[in-house]
Parts: sequence; C-alpha cells; structure tokens
Amino acid sequence: MPSPAQLKAVLDRDFPVQGFRLDDLVRNNEAAGASPTDEKAATELMVAPLVHIAKWREGNSAVLCCDQRSSMWRHFDRVQYLELIEALASGEFVGRLQLLLQVQGRPDTALREAEL
Repeated sequence: MPSPAQLKAVLDRDFPVQGFRLDDLVRNNEAAGASPTDEKAATELMVAPLVHIAKWREGNSAVLCCDQRSSMWRHFDRVQYLELIEALASGEFVGRLQLLLQVQGRPDTALREAEL
C-alpha cells in the first residue's frame, strides 16, 4: 500500500490544490518547529491525502459533474482514479487507528488522531 506521502505526491501532480502541496506541508511543519518524529505532524501527513481530495473536490465541482469537453468515459476514469486514491488514503488512516487501538492499546492517541 502506498504511503500517505506517496499518495499526496500523486494528488499534487494529478489533482493540484494551490497552497496545499506536500512541500507546503513540510515547510509549514518545519516553520512551526515540528520534528520528523512529532506525532501531530505525522498525523497531519497521514490525513493530508484525504484533506487534499476534499479541497480539490470543493474547488472543482464543475469538473466532476459537468465537464462537457471530454468524453464520458474519460471523465469517468478520472473520477474513478480520484476515488481509488481516496480509498487508499482512507484505508491507510483506518489501519493506523486500528494499530493504535488493537495492537498498541492506545485509545487516547487514536482518538486524538481521529479528531485531527
């Protein structure tokens, strides 16, 4: 399964969102003094693909529903591609929460990550 950083890089390339690139997230965390082992920064990276997809959909609703310039099949493939990336990102996040809850027995940490 691809990592959240890999999914974010694919989203940056294929579904760009101005001001929300992987480089922007890393730079913002560095500016805030977050270390690579910072739990909050790691959680933000974990959910970044899901946030990215929501932001892209919000700014591109006409492309998703009404793009008349491309054939219906090509449009459908693009939507499926976005949904596949979203499913991978969701699976990665749910897997992380299950690890925290069931394997590590850290429900408080899982709850904090889910609320982020």
